[in-house]
Amino acid sequence: MFALRKSIGYVPQEVFLFSDTIRNNIAFSTNHDYSEQEVIQAAKDAGVYDNIMAFPEGFDTVVGERGVTLSGGQKQRISIARAIISKPQILIFDDCLSAVDVETEELILNNEIDHER
Repeated sequence: MFALRKSIGYVPQEVFLFSDTIRNNIAFSTNHDYSEQEVIQAAKDAGVYDNIMAFPEGFDTVVGERGVTLSGGQKQRISIARAIISKPQILIFDDCLSAVDVETEELILNNEIDHER
């Protein structure tokens, strides 16, 4: 059962972020320590890297309880980065792209298609 669960990435419509750094929110996992490069690549694939780099503290920015300091789209894309960092075989999006614009949605979906090849 664990192997099945490990192969699925899920991004809920209601995003939950911890009062922690952006890096730790993306790399959150109970069984894996992700490298800095893996965190950066997940952020790029989720279309949130440029937003993160615009913050004075970049990936070390603390987002506050439930990501209160971020826009809805930024929260969703960080949640997407958290789901895709483990490179799951199956990604389930529960309307998680509703707060991002059409161009960003296309970028995220195309990045996932490219990684499957």
